[in-house]
Amino acid sequence: MKFKKHILLIYLLLVSNLAFSQKQEEKYTLENSPKFDNHRSVPPNDRNVYKAMEIWKEYISTQNDSLLLKTEYLTPEHLNIIKNQIFYSYVSKSFFHYQIIDYKKEEDTYLLDTHLYLLFPKDSTITTLSIYRVRLVPKDGTYKIKFMVEENMSKLTKKETEWIDYYYLPSQHNFSKEKAQQANNYCDSISTLFKLPKREKMQYFIFPSASDLFLFWGHINYFNPGVVMLKENQGIFITHSSEFYTHEITHYLFGKYEPNYIFSEGLASWMGNGGLNYYLSVKEYIDSIKEHDYEDVEIMEKMLRRKYYQLVSTHYTLGALIMQEAYKKGGTELVKSIMSTTREEDVIDVIREQFGLKSNEEAIKFVITLVKNYSN
Repeated sequence: MKFKKHILLIYLLLVSNLAFSQKQEEKYTLENSPKFDNHRSVPPNDRNVYKAMEIWKEYISTQNDSLLLKTEYLTPEHLNIIKNQIFYSYVSKSFFHYQIIDYKKEEDTYLLDTHLYLLFPKDSTITTLSIYRVRLVPKDGTYKIKFMVEENMSKLTKKETEWIDYYYLPSQHNFSKEKAQQANNYCDSISTLFKLPKREKMQYFIFPSASDLFLFWGHINYFNPGVVMLKENQGIFITHSSEFYTHEITHYLFGKYEPNYIFSEGLASWMGNGGLNYYLSVKEYIDSIKEHDYEDVEIMEKMLRRKYYQLVSTHYTLGALIMQEAYKKGGTELVKSIMSTTREEDVIDVIREQFGLKSNEEAIKFVITLVKNYSN
């Protein structure tokens, strides 16, 4: 699925995994669905909740590849921020299954908890992705779906700078004017240095942890990092309680460019994180790369093409070295030239052409040398 606008992939770390083994022929119903903590799986006596459940089941089953947000409860500003919420199994490349496992009545509305999971018929196992909560509210003799994120949006406090609109919950975060100003200054300096066009203001959401972020979106339990949430807007979601998370801000500033991931993530890792690649420094990642036979041309070729599965996220580190070298050799113009290539272009072809090398093998050996010579 492609979006015309910039797609932000928010990858969040696994807190815990939960797998359930079942016979392949067994089908889940409300009565025998997996039990989680205090979730009930006993059918309620209230007939209205069945009506609410059927509306939710019809909605989710007809859009099994996505949960598209209803818009009637959103302000125009919030609607611009939240355009799509999509759940997709990045690991299995397949769409999730679902089972309603619990409900709670609050006055005349119902909260429904749904088990989102992957089913693997080959080995008869189930892997839980999330327990997802929605509210069903009465309207015109039936029920309408109201997503928890719609309720939670109204609780956010907003702070504005020239480049960024910040959103946060006061109960979770103390806003730092100093860091916000640093972020604004960073946007000014990078956009001036690279002569980047001014973009729409960034929508920047701050949460103290990944679990707080997912709870905000309606995931009352979240188990598996194989699900990613795609956002078709300019928003970024930060789970480090910081107004100045430069990696994602760098992505935002260069948002009109869509090169191969190794170059876009490499640029953000080099410029945006001061040498940090998520939780490990570039130096530590390079030490990990050097533990493998990285000087072998075939192995480095796999690393560059993201096919060396013994190591995770090598493209961040290798990309950071490549973009740093591009700036040394050709300044902002060479960096922008590389960023102007397309995602479909072969990464090794781009390195060969942009650095004026004679062959693909020479391009691969060029990157090997960057790794070998790296020092803080």
